[in-house]
Amino acid sequence: MVTTYRAEPSELHPGAIKTAHLAAMARLIRNCAEVEYLVTGYIAKLSGGTFDLCELMLGKTAISRRLVLAADLARASGIAAVTKHEQIFRGWAEVNKVRNTVAHGHYVGHDNLGRYTFMVQDISVESDKSPSRTALSIKGDDIKFFVRDAAHIVALLRRQELPQSSHETDGQPSLAGHPKARRK
Repeated sequence: MVTTYRAEPSELHPGAIKTAHLAAMARLIRNCAEVEYLVTGYIAKLSGGTFDLCELMLGKTAISRRLVLAADLARASGIAAVTKHEQIFRGWAEVNKVRNTVAHGHYVGHDNLGRYTFMVQDISVESDKSPSRTALSIKGDDIKFFVRDAAHIVALLRRQELPQSSHETDGQPSLAGHPKARRK
């Protein structure tokens, strides 16, 4: 099992992240972004709504909240929908934790085992102690497992015959210039 926490203390050593591991981190972030997009269609399917309406209603709702909503909708749809939901999103919590770590964590070097170490904004305060930050470490070669798991979730969502966004169904989209860029 791939873990991101260590029970033993470790010294940190400076060093850059290898290019292949950076590429894997980028693939992980890209796959997770695709999951976030597809979850809107998944919610639309479960609710009987359209993709565009769900996108409008959900706005910038965090993926964690969207998945709570999706689980609630699955429960309202019956045991088969709950089972499918659990199969699709098995492992998502760990994938998303690693994605958030590499995307938002502050890289501080590698530990004694050569694992990349990131400080994350999971600040906790215990009684009579000052605040402490959480450090998460991961082997560079283990990132590929999270990339694989995220890609698997994307594939499972794509098999669900989800409603599509109007920009996907209206043919080749065109992009207007951003209003701020057009101001004169």
